[in-house]
Amino acid sequence: MQISTPLGSLHFRTALGPARVDLGQPESIADSHFSARAFAIPQARGNVLLGPVDPHLLPQQSVKACYGVRWQVEALDDWPETCHLGLACCWGNDSCWTEHGRHSGQTVEGHSWSRGLIQVNVGTLSADEGLAAYADSPFFTLPKRWFGAAELISVRADSTGIAIKYPALRRGEVCHAQIVVAWKKRQDAEDDDTDFAVDLSPLQIASAAYPDQFLKSRS
Repeated sequence: MQISTPLGSLHFRTALGPARVDLGQPESIADSHFSARAFAIPQARGNVLLGPVDPHLLPQQSVKACYGVRWQVEALDDWPETCHLGLACCWGNDSCWTEHGRHSGQTVEGHSWSRGLIQVNVGTLSADEGLAAYADSPFFTLPKRWFGAAELISVRADSTGIAIKYPALRRGEVCHAQIVVAWKKRQDAEDDDTDFAVDLSPLQIASAAYPDQFLKSRS
């Protein structure tokens, strides 16, 4: 699964313990602009959603495109404590960026890649305050036993991309992760609209993926 940007393709990969799962090409979701891909191994099953999201920027702000990725895994059995799982977003061999920077906030771990005025940002919830803020919401779940143990969770980023790593799951537990990608041709070097665009809540991604469900819940 990948997103094509002006600076090359971003590839999404998931690891479930020792298994490296091929996400392949997602399929369209009915009545949604999102697409989805299910995956499974004997110990777990999950899915990943990908689609365009309105980042709801200020009137004077804009981006050319913004995509949200929502990843979910449910454990079908207890995992060995030495196993981990996670989601990664990495640049492909066709990348043509020339500069890389970090643009993180209180709840977001964000990074940018640019070439001239073209900038691509990738963001995810930070391993401490970001995940803690949403870890018990209807749209983003982490096992309660992980609370207060941020050292078990890591969000690593460098010039190659961003990787989220979680500890082993137990039977019946569910965990989520999200990644947001946005880009634009900036007006000047001070234009930071893409920084704000990748700072999205799980609710914004979920409501973009299933708009009809959210409209019904409000009616």
